[in-house]
Formats: sequence, C-alpha cells, structure tokens
Amino acid sequence: IPKMYHKEKSIQIKSSASAIYNNLSVLRIAPRCLNCFTVVQTVSSGCPFQFLTLPSGVSSGSVLVFDVPSKGSNIILSEVLEEHKEAITDMASECSGNLECIADLVSADDSGLLCVWKSGEDFHLLNKILVLSITSCSSVKLWKGTVIAGYGTGQIRLYEGVTGILHAEVNAQARWIYSLDFAPFTGLLISAAEDSWVRVWLVSLTPETNSVEVNALTDKYSTLPIKSLWSVRLF
Repeated sequence: IPKMYHKEKSIQIKSSASAIYNNLSVLRIAPRCLNCFTVVQTVSSGCPFQFLTLPSGVSSGSVLVFDVPSKGSNIILSEVLEEHKEAITDMASECSGNLECIADLVSADDSGLLCVWKSGEDFHLLNKILVLSITSCSSVKLWKGTVIAGYGTGQIRLYEGVTGILHAEVNAQARWIYSLDFAPFTGLLISAAEDSWVRVWLVSLTPETNSVEVNALTDKYSTLPIKSLWSVRLF
C-alpha cells in the first residue's frame, strides 16, 4: 500500500548546517510525549503540552542544552555538557523509558570520542568510548542501548553503550563514511561513504547472550554505486 504524506508547517532554520551530511533525523519518544529532530549535531525534542529540550553540539566540543517553551520565545540555556574537547560531529537519541541502565543519547566528536548519556532533569554521563587508532566519528546511531558508529576509516563499530564493550567491527567502506541510517523495527542499517558506494547491512540482537551481530546483505540491491552522495535515509 503506498504511503501517503501531507505537508506540515515549515520550520525556518537560519544559518543552519542542514546542507551538510547527517542533516535531518526525526525520533518519536512516546512515553515522554516528545518529538526529536536533528540537524547534524543538534537534537531538539518537544511536546505540544510541555516544553522543548534542545541539546546542540558546537565546534568547541560543548553540548548546549536549551529549554524552549511550547509557546513564546523565552529560550533558556539550562545546561552545558563539557565532556568533548573536539568539535561535535553527530548525535543520536533513543527512547529508553524508565530503564536506568540504558542510554538514550550519544554524542560523537572529531577525535572519535563517543559520550553516552542518560537524560532526565539533568543529563548524566554513563560512559565515554574512545579508540586511539580510530579517526573522526562522522555518524552515530543508537538502538536498544547499542551505539552504532561510522568512522573516517570506513569502519562501522557497534558498542554496548553503558559498558563500552565492542560487539562488532566491520570494514564497511573503502573511504570516509559520510552517513548512517538505521531502521529499528527491521534491523536494517545503511551506510554511504566517500567511495561513492551505498551498502545495506542487517543488525541482529540476541538477548539470551547479549550479543549483537552485523552482516552484509547479499541481494543485488544491497550495494549501490552512487556518486556525490552525502546523506542516506531509510523509510
């Protein structure tokens, strides 16, 4: 059955980075009545009856957390997260509900450092993941507490967010990975890189052993040559 779309009200973003890869993502957090939008390194979340929370990563490495009212323009800087020392490259979020041990926000920077956070009244740092031999982390996703990170080396790495345990590592692309996108209900992961190839992967979780695997799909549509591609999205 074809999907039907309708146009919503436009959002004007002045001097934004929306023309860069990793440009736009949307996340629905039902338990908190939040909708999250991300433009490169900015994640905003909001509820029509409560407030908006806008964590925004900047080139200094700081993550600025703004409280934005549902009505009016009284935007307040509520918190500054100072764990990163290099420019923020991407952030991803996931609804973890009331589970205390599962992350719901991860931020990445130009050195390859990943900071794993738990949101609430304040943001709490759960873990920092850094591999010295890895270059910049250009794209990151979060799924059931697992951090999926794409790097300038062309590698994709899957970590347990809270412990930092490396579940899987794939030499996915020949050159710099520009963008990742993930479909949480199917486990499909798509990567796009400077080598002009788009590749599709299947990520699977085994709860009994707490293990995560990633495998390349083998059908003829799982690897596509596309020139000058900066961003990919799964629907």
